[in-house]
Amino acid sequence: ITARSGDQLWTRWMRAGGTGLSSSGPPEVYLGLGDIPSLDVLTVHWPDGTVSHFNDVPTKHWISVSKDTSNHSTASDLSAPMTSQREG
Repeated sequence: ITARSGDQLWTRWMRAGGTGLSSSGPPEVYLGLGDIPSLDVLTVHWPDGTVSHFNDVPTKHWISVSKDTSNHSTASDLSAPMTSQREG
């Protein structure tokens, strides 16, 4: 997953099926973006080699990104703005 806002770039890797070795935790990625109000582009590189791009993505929200069997990708805002910070 790559996020871009202006000249700033963040990259996070996620293994399918979990967040650690032999883990079955939720497949989620946290990006600490500070006070940036939105991302210019959020790019997801899927395990099958396809790439999805999402423009003008709001920050300080939980966003769900998914892809169906026809390779159609969607990003959905799952919540009101985040009010607490996660550490990690």
